[in-house]
Amino acid sequence: MVIITVLAIMLQSYWAKQLTLAEVYQQNWLQSRLALLTFLFKIGPLTAIVCASAILVITMLDNKMLAGNLFYTFISSWSASVLFAIFFTPLLLLIKKPQQLTPSKRFFIIFASCLAFIAIGLLFKISQTVQLHERQNMFMQMKGDIKQAIEQEVALAVSKLNSLSAFIKASQEVSSSEFNLFAEQVFKEDSAIRALEWAPIVEQTQRANYERQATSIMEQSNSEKMKIAQEREVYAPVHYVYPSLGNSIILGFDVLTNSTDVLTMTDIMARDNVVASAPINLIQDDHSNPGVLFYLPVHDVGKHTETPFLNNSHYKRSLLGVAVAVVQFEGFFNQMSELAKYDIDLFIEDVSSTESYILFGMQLNNSNRHVEQLDLVIYSRHWRINLVDQQPWQMQQKGWQTWGMLFGATFGGILFQLLILMMAAYSSELSAQVMRKTQELIISKDQSEQESIAKTNFLNTLNKELQTPLQAISLFIEQLKKTQQQQQQVTINNIDLAQKNMSQLLDMVLICRKLNQAN
Repeated sequence: MVIITVLAIMLQSYWAKQLTLAEVYQQNWLQSRLALLTFLFKIGPLTAIVCASAILVITMLDNKMLAGNLFYTFISSWSASVLFAIFFTPLLLLIKKPQQLTPSKRFFIIFASCLAFIAIGLLFKISQTVQLHERQNMFMQMKGDIKQAIEQEVALAVSKLNSLSAFIKASQEVSSSEFNLFAEQVFKEDSAIRALEWAPIVEQTQRANYERQATSIMEQSNSEKMKIAQEREVYAPVHYVYPSLGNSIILGFDVLTNSTDVLTMTDIMARDNVVASAPINLIQDDHSNPGVLFYLPVHDVGKHTETPFLNNSHYKRSLLGVAVAVVQFEGFFNQMSELAKYDIDLFIEDVSSTESYILFGMQLNNSNRHVEQLDLVIYSRHWRINLVDQQPWQMQQKGWQTWGMLFGATFGGILFQLLILMMAAYSSELSAQVMRKTQELIISKDQSEQESIAKTNFLNTLNKELQTPLQAISLFIEQLKKTQQQQQQVTINNIDLAQKNMSQLLDMVLICRKLNQAN
């Protein structure tokens, strides 16, 4: 999976490089705000789709599941990829290629971007930690509720078993009808008990007498089939069972033959309290619903004048037999599993010995999931209850707070980084505008100087060209004044006046040339 993740990141990087090759090569991605927006869109939201899709596929393969909140996984991966790209790609470019920014501006952009990225990362981490703590608290509450429910259910079963034991102790002789009537009253309260059994103690010497009065004593073969019990010192055959419907096959079965999974006769006689068995497959049921047997030794308290079928003084003469409660917890655990909301699976096993026995559920996948364990001691048995998320946290249903935090932090980070880079882009735009205006002013000044020189040259040329005719006119006027008659004098004066006006005009041209040269 690590290799696939690295390949996905490399694919995204390659795609981003191909999309922004021209901008990076020409160093123009920060030259204007429009160029910056285009560049950030290419390296962020667009190429992040590749990384998000790859992470989604990896998550599905890693968790071996196609269900769950895959949309959140995709969006969160896309968000992380976008934020990482738009924060660190410009920084790497600024460090490698200064982009004609001053050191102070580069330092400000790098420092602000790193600080914002760390703040957003901490915000995401704190939000996720808070949510995980809330789920952990929910797990702890459910552990307490499940522990209380199991203890109450076991206590209810044991109380019924104690009631049956007290009934047997108080009766001189228990008939089938009396047993069924009493058990029927006990069964009125709903519980996980499948059957109540009474198994009296029978010695080998009394076996024939018992089988004539009741039924053959049976045991289970290695192939889990019923057969006639082999000879041994003592038996505890099931004499009564309630309800008989679906359980009558157990009549005559020696409950002590379950010693591998339960306890030996010596262990039962050594105790006066309830003893629980390991989960076993019941003879009267299929193997899909294991049962737990609760044994309670029943001793004579003086009501019985004799102990039926037990005459050997090697055993306690007060031991009448064993009351058994057959409990199947699957229905009860199913109810608890339905009550255990928020997509949590239950797995319950008996770990009293080196070999564990499954009580409920299947072995769970604990990878990337929150797991809580609860250990219970149930009458010499050690039960372990595992509470596991059905799906990893990333694929669980999210509330509006999670979605709000995700979108808020994502778009907030994008806008912050965009604002920081926009300032640099705007500064670049201003610098470009200043340089452009400066060039325009320089060009305008050169043009003005060239025009001024051209005017000066024109005025000089005009002055030189007019000086000669004016001097000739002035000379001719002087000659005419001397030679002409009185009647022509008026005309000569007029010509002289015109010559003087042209001289004044030339003087003004000279003044304009000087002023133009001064400018």
